[in-house]
Amino acid sequence: MGSAYRRAALENTRCLIAVYRGRADAALADLQAGLARLERADGSLGLKNHFRATLARAFHQLGDIQSARQHLQTAIDYFEQIQFNIELPALYRLQARILLSAEKPVEAEAAAQCALILARELNLQFDIGRTLCVLGDIAVESQQLAQAGAYLEQALSILHNIGGEFAWAQAQYSLARLRMAEGQYAAVAQALDVCIPIFERLDAVIDLVAARALREELT
Repeated sequence: MGSAYRRAALENTRCLIAVYRGRADAALADLQAGLARLERADGSLGLKNHFRATLARAFHQLGDIQSARQHLQTAIDYFEQIQFNIELPALYRLQARILLSAEKPVEAEAAAQCALILARELNLQFDIGRTLCVLGDIAVESQQLAQAGAYLEQALSILHNIGGEFAWAQAQYSLARLRMAEGQYAAVAQALDVCIPIFERLDAVIDLVAARALREELT
């Protein structure tokens, strides 16, 4: 059972990396199969819900908001029940992203604020920085541009200080979107010049496509 658990955990990690690189379509079948095997074997509840969280990310990336919300809520309910709080900021943050995609910015902000409060209570600097970036994105979508700037300034500072390169590059892309909304086109180009090479080097396909598309808007 120990080796089976380790194999399943590694499979989830491999799929999670694929999703982060923008390849949810390639990871989805393996995630579903892995969760099904755990269900048949009456495997670890914790690992099952890690699979569900990764499935939520994959479905969100693929645009299946309903499936993403269902899997994520199951995972959140489990980790809340066992009070495994260190997992929750990332899940609340994902919930905020999914709600924003569902055009529910008020609910998205509430979820992100829950993530931020808990991350600060636990002093999880990476989660604080990532959540501030999500709040910045929500504020941009809500046309609260000054507030977005404040969130993203904090996010960039924290993520730079802790060396979270990929998350910092994503925050630079968020900053580029904000500067585009403000009509500061030189600043858009500057932020994209920072994040695009990082996305290229890390093979972060989804982020790279989005950043290049924003650059095309400048021409």
